[in-house]
Amino acid sequence: LEIGGGYGGLAAKLKTLLPLSRILIIDLPHAGLLQTFYLQSLFPNSRLIVAEYLRDKKDDTLEQSNTDFSILPTSMVECLKNQSFDLVINSRSFMEMDQKMIKDYFDLIQSRIVTGGLLCVTISLIALSVPLCANAVVV
Repeated sequence: LEIGGGYGGLAAKLKTLLPLSRILIIDLPHAGLLQTFYLQSLFPNSRLIVAEYLRDKKDDTLEQSNTDFSILPTSMVECLKNQSFDLVINSRSFMEMDQKMIKDYFDLIQSRIVTGGLLCVTISLIALSVPLCANAVVV
């Protein structure tokens, strides 16, 4: 899971290094458009889901088992409640969020990261008052 995936550069590097990985990016909708374009350009044969287009489904889960990339707008964060993650990355986007949103993301991470999972986060001063994840290795 990458929270705030920018243009998709890190997701592309991870996919190149770990070709069997399934990568989920949650970000603002306009960033999702850029990520979709960039990732499809680099990986034209990949299986990519833009979750915004799945809103017609009756359930709010995101089936990711056979995708290479899933792009999810922040308004659909509830779709992550049944997912588990080996790796969660945030590079500087927590600085752009208020305290409540940061806490909500850390609650999600705490509940969904696998034991021994890896949390990579750039922590700004505003995020220091939010407890880090207890089940993960934090780098």
